[in-house]
Amino acid sequence: SFQPNGRSAGLLKNKKAYLVITSGGTTLNRNEDLLTPGLRLMLNFCGIEKVEVVRADQMSFDYEKAIKEAEKQIENLSNRF
Repeated sequence: SFQPNGRSAGLLKNKKAYLVITSGGTTLNRNEDLLTPGLRLMLNFCGIEKVEVVRADQMSFDYEKAIKEAEKQIENLSNRF
C-alpha cells in the first residue's frame, strides 16, 4: 500500500523472518554477497524489518565447520524463545 506522501508501506509489520542461506565459496555479509542484502530489501519492502540470518557459508572449503557454525546460530536463536 502507499502512504499519503506517496511512499510505499509494507503490510507485514511486526513480523519476523528467518533466512537460512548456504554458500559454497562466497562469504556472506561481504561485498561479493548479493543474495542477503537483496532478500533483506525485498522483506523490508513487504514490511518485515526483523530479519534473522543463519548462514553456512564457504561450505566448499570446510563443510563440517560451516554446518557446526550454522547449528550454533540456530541454537542461539532457539534460546531466545
